[in-house]
Amino acid sequence: MRPTDVSNPQYYHKVVDCQWACPAHTNVPEYIRLIANGHYTDARQAIFRFIETWYNRKRRHSTLDYLSPIQYEQQLRMAA
Repeated sequence: MRPTDVSNPQYYHKVVDCQWACPAHTNVPEYIRLIANGHYTDARQAIFRFIETWYNRKRRHSTLDYLSPIQYEQQLRMAA
């Protein structure tokens, strides 16, 4: 695998498209960079941190009547 050429302006266009094309909007470029440098634990932590701090809290869940967990908890508090 060749190192990423960040001096190429097209790199940033591809990075943004890659991140926003991901269903979870995971920071794919950071993950790939960490894997390429052999930092497997850091790569796992980057994905885990994203999923636990953003994705799982904001995405809509079918089991919660298509509300985010935060919206669902707010609805429960208002009903109580």
